Amino acid sequence: MKTPRFFFVLLLCLLLACCGVQVQPAGPALPLEETPAPYEISSPSSQSQEDALLPSHEEESLEPVPEEEEEPDAFAQALEELMFRVDDAEEPEEIIRAYLDLQYLGYAYLEPVDLGPVLDLEQPLMQNLQTWQNLLIQRRRLLYESDLCYVEREIFDFDLTFIEPEELTDGRLEQWKDYDFGDQGEGVEYHFVVTGQPGKAYPPLLAVNAQHTVRLLPTDEGWKITFHYFPGAGRKFYTYYLAEREDDEVMEELLQELTRGDRYTDQGPKETSTPYRGIFAARYALQFAETPNPDFYHVGDWNGNCMNFVSQCVLHGFGDGKIPDPSLSRFMTKEWFSGGGGGTPAWENVDYFWEYATRGGPLRCQVLRGAKGLRAGDVIQIRSSLLGKDDDPDDFTHCLIVVEPHTMMLAQNSPANFVYFSDLVGVEKRYLRPLYMD
Repeated sequence: MKTPRFFFVLLLCLLLACCGVQVQPAGPALPLEETPAPYEISSPSSQSQEDALLPSHEEESLEPVPEEEEEPDAFAQALEELMFRVDDAEEPEEIIRAYLDLQYLGYAYLEPVDLGPVLDLEQPLMQNLQTWQNLLIQRRRLLYESDLCYVEREIFDFDLTFIEPEELTDGRLEQWKDYDFGDQGEGVEYHFVVTGQPGKAYPPLLAVNAQHTVRLLPTDEGWKITFHYFPGAGRKFYTYYLAEREDDEVMEELLQELTRGDRYTDQGPKETSTPYRGIFAARYALQFAETPNPDFYHVGDWNGNCMNFVSQCVLHGFGDGKIPDPSLSRFMTKEWFSGGGGGTPAWENVDYFWEYATRGGPLRCQVLRGAKGLRAGDVIQIRSSLLGKDDDPDDFTHCLIVVEPHTMMLAQNSPANFVYFSDLVGVEKRYLRPLYMD
């Protein structure tokens, strides 16, 4: 009978279906390349590049995205703190310290600072000081932005020690007996010395290691400085009234300053000539710039010890690096000589030394036309860039020596400290490289 077989086949198909076995209908097989690939579930790390570019369907966070906090302006903060100190100052000593800190702040941050809260700007001399400080910062800023030479930005600690009038070592008080300070005699004088870290260069107005005198006038707002003197102040803001200048004009002069010299002495060294080693001169300067060598006579800051000091440095450039070195006296000449009671004009005077060193005598030198490429032991002479009708343009008044060519740090006396080439604002410069001694 066919009926039982039909029910048997139907029952068998039902059992196979329950076991998950698919029964394919009979027919030709698909080609291999057309066989569908198995479906895979990919993890997030294995998504294709196309999937990664698809927009996300995740629900966006409703929380606001915090804005990046701007870093506080360090200059503005420091200036604000200093202004609080000025407002709270009750004693003249506090105003003096704030005055030095204010000008150091502008010096380091290359930002002009209004010194009006501590200076009596009704006094023409103090107006000049403010302008000089602005010109100094402008020079340093342009040199820094153009990367023409090194510009120090770090602020170093310094101390302020007040001294009595009898501790002054020059004749300033005698000289000022009839001086009109412009304060109708109501001002009070304070004397002090600024000391810093040995071997570090500080802003020119701090005049580290020098004796300072300031006069202050009481006002309804507190105290204000009406006068500031230190050795070297006359080269900065005392002689002529200064004016602000445009960046383009100053930049053009800076490019001219930092050119390479190209004029040499006419005669080369002989077999018996002694070569100049600037590194020995620079080492001597680093050792004795801040503390004088007792083996040499000291002219004193009132008369100016700058050339006496640089002559000592140049002399040691002809030695073998020993200190003391008594044999160096053999390089002194009748015109260029120092003894226990002082030295000759060529030894102690800026212009006389230049004339002696450039005329082709025993000391042979190269005159440089610019500051680019200055070496250790090179000499720089300066004078004010502003001349009166009776001033001689060849009359230079100060002398310095290069001690660090990379940073162009210079050593000087009167005042006895270090400055940078970037600090030499408002002055004409001439450059000298000792070569050998016949």
